[in-house]
Amino acid sequence: MEIIPAIDILNGRCVRLEMGDFDRKTDYSDPIDAAQWIVEAGAKWLHVVDLDAARGTGHNRTLIDEIVTSTKLFVEVGGGVRSLETAGELIEIGAKRLVLGTKAVEEPQFIADVVSLSEVPVVVSLDYKYHETQPIVQIRGWTESAGISLFSALQYSQEMGATFVLATDVSRDGMFSGFDIQTYMEILDSCEMELIASGGASSLVDLVEAAEVRSLRYKRAIHSCVVGKALHDGRINLAEALGQWR
Repeated sequence: MEIIPAIDILNGRCVRLEMGDFDRKTDYSDPIDAAQWIVEAGAKWLHVVDLDAARGTGHNRTLIDEIVTSTKLFVEVGGGVRSLETAGELIEIGAKRLVLGTKAVEEPQFIADVVSLSEVPVVVSLDYKYHETQPIVQIRGWTESAGISLFSALQYSQEMGATFVLATDVSRDGMFSGFDIQTYMEILDSCEMELIASGGASSLVDLVEAAEVRSLRYKRAIHSCVVGKALHDGRINLAEALGQWR
């Protein structure tokens, strides 16, 4: 299992949100400084979310470009990737994976269009909240409900050629309440895309629990875990986590 540290960028700063709420953010540092200590800890991958692009108030591509060029990290980038032009610009600056969210949910053909653009793997980010017993996909930086179930979105994402699904229970994100293990088991049983877990990690125990998840149908496990706030708050030691899953 791969451990992928995360940097969320808002107004040029590295921040973390609670449950996707822009009014409940913690400002941590300069994103370049954050990327440097992540490199020093021994990480290979970095997950970057452009929150300004996600909510349509601007973008931080210059900063992302600097992160890519100033480190040896493999960077997967998401947030506001809603046109082939934007996708192409991120590929040009060196993104190793493209993370698609709102546009992929509203227009599934966009997934196939981006897949055909280059050999860079596509990750479909499916952020969800439970409404009664159903996980419903959220869009536009988690501010709106898409009105479709997580499992419907999984089906068409796979059909359109996505390699990965990044699944985040918004109610857990930044809350240190652990991963949504039950839903992850159901995801692994319902599609063949590689699963990237995100949202809720608070300790190495949560990562151990995620590493032990197995699909009964496909005999496979969670591919990787994105960890953000727990690293920035010092609850998880990145070097220690990387040493355990290398």
